[in-house]
Amino acid sequence: MKAAILTKPYQIQIQDVEKPVMQDRDVLIRVVFTGVCGSELHAFQGTHTLRTPPVILGHEISGEIVKIGSNVSKFVCGDRVTVFPLLGCGECANCLEGSINLCDKKVVLGTKQWQGSFAEYISVPEQAVYPLFDKVSLEAGAVIEPLAVAVHAVRKAGVTVGDKVLIMGGGTIGLCILLVTRQAGAFITIVTDVVEYNRKKALELGVTYSIDGKDEYLIPKCIEFTDGKGCDKTFITASASHLVNQAIQLTRKKGTIMVLSTYEDSVPLDIQKARSREQIVTGTTMYNHEDFRRAIDLVAANIIDVSPLITKVLKLSDAQYSLELLQDRTENFIKILLSTT
Repeated sequence: MKAAILTKPYQIQIQDVEKPVMQDRDVLIRVVFTGVCGSELHAFQGTHTLRTPPVILGHEISGEIVKIGSNVSKFVCGDRVTVFPLLGCGECANCLEGSINLCDKKVVLGTKQWQGSFAEYISVPEQAVYPLFDKVSLEAGAVIEPLAVAVHAVRKAGVTVGDKVLIMGGGTIGLCILLVTRQAGAFITIVTDVVEYNRKKALELGVTYSIDGKDEYLIPKCIEFTDGKGCDKTFITASASHLVNQAIQLTRKKGTIMVLSTYEDSVPLDIQKARSREQIVTGTTMYNHEDFRRAIDLVAANIIDVSPLITKVLKLSDAQYSLELLQDRTENFIKILLSTT
């Protein structure tokens, strides 16, 4: 089969490799679409601790089952599916309470331990496979994973009807959060981003206000839009370190700041100001099975439409180019999918 292999930083090669070895409880999936994520960019640049070369990247996937193991009971060949890309140890306290994302021994799709979806086929344990309902296209199926990130973050932040929500960063995750917070009943939503295309996309998706992240009046505008009090919930999805302290200024007293972005270096935090405002500054990582199921349900019920996020579909052979685009931003896009067909 063909696979896009990260052989060293900044170099992906298309190679012929053996199909993955299956166990009795595994299914073999023919990959149709796979998303290109920011974590793949970190691997491409040589800064990801789990995704180190040589490795087949990819963890956002949709496809069709073409072979099942002898002990598989829930699926048959031909089923359209997506994949929950985490495997926990199943024994630690976090796994037992359902927080598989916090398992210290978890195995993540797209690493040396579990071959990723930048390939024509992938082997997946039955427990990590989710069916796609008829109303969920295979393109949308490849966006379930980032949508689950947003579902988890919004649930953890406790967004409710009438909330004023600020999203700092209008990329894939930020716009997924916009979709989920609007579904949760947010009254006012604000997206800030330095890229005009992202701000326009946020407006297309129904954001109340879209503001240039470099606007010198950003802070007074946000305060004005929230009746002088600041936002109830703020989500940081862009990796600019100054956004954390900016969020403290833009979030109301007793408000919540949720950090989803990752940083290569330590980030200064004005803890004194956050303390004096009794704000909660916390973070979130990935999702659990409940969030993943909810993401699929939201798309299947036509409550959330992720199709506007898919702005570029390339071939698997374009994997190198897709990551260069993600890095250099020479074109406008939100979510890039790779197609194996």
